[in-house]
Amino acid sequence: MRIGIDVDGVLANQVPHLLRLVEQKLGIRKRKRDIRLWNQPIGNTHFEEEMEKALLDRDFVLTMPIIKGSKEALRRLASRHHIVIVTSRRPEIDDITVQWLISRGFAFHQFRNMRHAGKGELPVDILVDDRIENVKDFALTNRVAILFSQPWNRNHITIAKLLSHGKVICASGWTEVEHAIGRVSRAE
Repeated sequence: MRIGIDVDGVLANQVPHLLRLVEQKLGIRKRKRDIRLWNQPIGNTHFEEEMEKALLDRDFVLTMPIIKGSKEALRRLASRHHIVIVTSRRPEIDDITVQWLISRGFAFHQFRNMRHAGKGELPVDILVDDRIENVKDFALTNRVAILFSQPWNRNHITIAKLLSHGKVICASGWTEVEHAIGRVSRAE
């Protein structure tokens, strides 16, 4: 199977990394669980704007921590499946993103930037992503998406029908992601 794996919020633990920067820069202290929306206000700016700016900083990207269990899970998955790392980051930082993936030891076969096309256009069988909009667009193409649980995607009302039809599976960590992929691949 071809499996698309998102970077931010699935492999990269970018939110706590940014929140440390926001606290230093703006003096505003927030925790990851406080971030419920990407356009959430933070002072006179909002979270998504601060993230976009931070992702243009090479040092910020290269020092980003990984999500627990992601590296080991990708190694196991890459031994049985074709892994496509996918992002919607700005294309001008693709080289830094790939450098980060390699430096952290992630196993993958391909890298794709889908910022302009959208992840629903990604030619894979399964998508693992933390953004509800990406999961919904992908699942509406009659493929299975795994929603990687994060504080900003806990409102499942927008994907309730897809959840009930088995086109979206929620996973609260990498162990659950691997189990979900195993179930889907056995059903294929």
